[in-house]
Amino acid sequence: MIKKNIVLFLTISTLTLLLILGINKLSYSQSVAETLAPFINVNYLRESDQKTRDYIQEIVNPDMYSDPNFAALSCQDLKDIDKEWLLISHDKFGFTPQYNIWKEIKKVEKKPEKQVKMLGDRLNWTRKQPLTEEEYISPDWLYSDELNYSLKASVGHLPWVGINGEIIRQMIVDSGPGCGSCTIDAMNLQNDRFYRYIPALFKRFEQCKI
Repeated sequence: MIKKNIVLFLTISTLTLLLILGINKLSYSQSVAETLAPFINVNYLRESDQKTRDYIQEIVNPDMYSDPNFAALSCQDLKDIDKEWLLISHDKFGFTPQYNIWKEIKKVEKKPEKQVKMLGDRLNWTRKQPLTEEEYISPDWLYSDELNYSLKASVGHLPWVGINGEIIRQMIVDSGPGCGSCTIDAMNLQNDRFYRYIPALFKRFEQCKI
């Protein structure tokens, strides 16, 4: 029993490490995914989502405000991260299901902004009803802590591509006479970012699939 628990712990730890580093040096089977299933809980998915986001962010958009440079992210990293998400979710989460939905949307909608909003709606990254006027930073897009970190979430719901809610909320706290641009920065990161980041992500993913 002790040996079995150690093996499971090492397997899960390895998956997490590979997800962080974007490196895949092991071969996995369906049986491994089934073994891991009981351990893929809310905390695990939240942590994996956070680490995926932090890793990619540091490479493609370290200052958060400029346009993302996905050319800096190697195809191998992108494919390996996608593979780990597909593994732990039985093909429900990852860039592949997100990209497949993105392709469907682009067939029926030609305006870039509408494409992004439609993807957000399909992945349940947006609100059914906009927030009240008092919370105008982003009336449409969810904060990171409002996501569904469970295997019952909609297809493609994870990994998320936004900025951590704590960062956005801290900007609002810091806004005032000494930081006239803080509110504008927060609105940019919580709302406008999606319209720059999502097309760039899937353009890179498409390049890497060739």
